[in-house]
Amino acid sequence: DRQRDRLRGTPWRRNADVPGGELRRRWPLPVETTAPLDEGPRAHRVSARGVDRVLRVAWTLADLAGLGLPGPDQVRLAVALRGDTPLPLPCPVGSAPEPATLP
Repeated sequence: DRQRDRLRGTPWRRNADVPGGELRRRWPLPVETTAPLDEGPRAHRVSARGVDRVLRVAWTLADLAGLGLPGPDQVRLAVALRGDTPLPLPCPVGSAPEPATLP
């Protein structure tokens, strides 16, 4: 519902559809929120396109958590979901599941 309301009146229906430039222009986030993009082992290795993808996922995580906009926790989780970075704890969207164990 949050995504639909935010995107109402635009040509986009999903966060994934919004071009990066439009995402940053229409819904800018505070520097404190995007700071996790400059932290950790992936800092300075994420392309501009990668940053756009992280921000789209962070918006989706915020929508799922019922937040008005993403915070640093959603950005950290979105970065972690890219692959190399361990998931932040606590998980900002619901509770983090226990790791699966193979028999």
